[in-house]
Amino acid sequence: MKLPLRWLVLLPCGVLLFVPVLGYYWLESWQGELERSRGAQLQQSADTIAALLANNRDVMARLSVADPLPDTLHAVRVERELVLDGRQNDWPGHVPKSFGVDQLVEIDFPYVANSLQFELSVGADADYLYLFYAVRDDIVVYREINKPSVHRNDHIQISTITNRGNFKRYTIANLQPGEVAAHIISGSGRSLRRESKITGVWRATGTGYNVEIRMPRDLVGNRLSTAVADVDDPGSRDVQFVMGTRQTQDPADLGQITFATDGLEIQLKQLPFAEVELLDTGRQTVARAGGSDPQDHAARRLLRSATAAITHQGQQVGYLTIGESREPIIALVESARQRMLFSAALLLLLGIALSFLIARMLSLRLRGVRSQLEGVTNTQGRISGPMSASVGGDEIGVLSRALADLVNRIRQHNEYLERMASRLGHELRTPVSVVRSSLENLNLNEMPEDQAVYVDRAHDGIERLTNILNKMSEARRLEESLDEEEVVPFNLAEVVSGCVQGYEMAYPDQRFVLSVENDDIVVTGIPELLAQLLDKLVDNAVEFSGAGDPVKIRLTSEGEQAILRVINSGPEIPLQQSNELFESMVSVRQPSAENHLGLGLYIARVIAEFHGATIRLANREDARGAIVTVAIPMMRISARLR
Repeated sequence: MKLPLRWLVLLPCGVLLFVPVLGYYWLESWQGELERSRGAQLQQSADTIAALLANNRDVMARLSVADPLPDTLHAVRVERELVLDGRQNDWPGHVPKSFGVDQLVEIDFPYVANSLQFELSVGADADYLYLFYAVRDDIVVYREINKPSVHRNDHIQISTITNRGNFKRYTIANLQPGEVAAHIISGSGRSLRRESKITGVWRATGTGYNVEIRMPRDLVGNRLSTAVADVDDPGSRDVQFVMGTRQTQDPADLGQITFATDGLEIQLKQLPFAEVELLDTGRQTVARAGGSDPQDHAARRLLRSATAAITHQGQQVGYLTIGESREPIIALVESARQRMLFSAALLLLLGIALSFLIARMLSLRLRGVRSQLEGVTNTQGRISGPMSASVGGDEIGVLSRALADLVNRIRQHNEYLERMASRLGHELRTPVSVVRSSLENLNLNEMPEDQAVYVDRAHDGIERLTNILNKMSEARRLEESLDEEEVVPFNLAEVVSGCVQGYEMAYPDQRFVLSVENDDIVVTGIPELLAQLLDKLVDNAVEFSGAGDPVKIRLTSEGEQAILRVINSGPEIPLQQSNELFESMVSVRQPSAENHLGLGLYIARVIAEFHGATIRLANREDARGAIVTVAIPMMRISARLR
């Protein structure tokens, strides 16, 4: 069946336009696969980090492993001082605690849902505790003028036990909206006097009122209860019900309050995620770092999140939620879509050009029918044309195959270079063994003294060559084994102390001085590798130390890093070579030190980089020796270290 001429002309355009259509559907599928893959990786990271956080003291203190009370209040961290205006627009992102019928602590009249409800936000910085009450009250009754009572009206009760063990009661009761009036309450329930240290604003709203107050932290301990009392009848002024965390009259009934710690906030901010949130078992936020405001739904739609449970000693104590931005994938897909549209435009132009070429060729073919001579000429043109195209296509094919062969040869050469060290060591060990056994056989036979000298020299050379092969194999095995080891949290102080005890036996003529600032310095990594790192540094220090001078080993914690220093006396290090000494096969020893390949500091650098640490070499300030400093992160939360 022959196609009509117009379809034959339009066929290249249709075929070329079909490619972008397939590309569009493939792009949508690719985006979905990327989203699923990143989601699975994020969940795996959340599970791993949650397991590591279960061993973190700040996290356990924040989540209150000792089974906190169900009405515990968690104060979010306030980075900037809040403006006390009865508005919550400057509060940090968090989820307020809601109070309703289930939180009624006193009922004197039948409860009606719209009579009283409120939400409580709690925040704190180093100096103050902030409380924000968003109260829904159908009838607001203020204090009577010239009346001493502060409880026969709508009011807020706050009771706490200070860090010194003193029980304090306060009542917030106002004559009208404006600056809050905080009163100190006696044990019998009477108002004693105003408390000027408690400041804030009572602001009327369309559904009730907002109260925002600030209390100095020295007035608050870790026990606190608060409640809102509702009065709806201005005549009788009887309290209808009280709603809150717990009763406020008896210190034994008070609830708990916890505060965010600086160290935990800093650690959470160091995690490589756009948002990190720590929640208690009631899904209340107790610590948060990064991310957008929880109320900003548009921004949160651009976040991908994963949640993992935190368990301690077999008991679930909280949750970890981490989030990352979806914007990189969206930008990548959008960039690919734009390139696809550009390619579609080019293909359309190419299709039009091919259609025009086909139409032109068909026109020439029709003309050839009219004239036998022109037909012969056009036939030759058509033959030469395809032949030229065939030749061009063959040349492109040959070039493509040559490039593919070149890339394959380069890859094979790189693999050969990577395996050359281990192959060289393997291949040389057999002839070295043959030479050693031959020399040993020669030693069994008596020979003239002048000939025995040469045999001894050959034996020394074999020993040096064996030492070189062993050190090359050690460096190669270390690089290959890094990805096979599992990382764990461990006490670096114990590892360093154990190593120094071994050095005292291994180097009986050398004196060591160990200084450990803290007996509990926990890092994440592989204890055996860090011990090997210290071995290399101490071996160098012993070799370069002056006679009778000790090698000093110091372990301290500075900020969020463990700092390990090895200090020795001896000659200074050329500063221009300090960085080069951490490379393979680099040494500043005398040329006579033939057994040293300069691999010790190289191995130490590889181990340090694997643990996310930095290592540097410097001269002592008194110019009497050198100092090697290794800074290891104390909070490195990752399934793999690199």
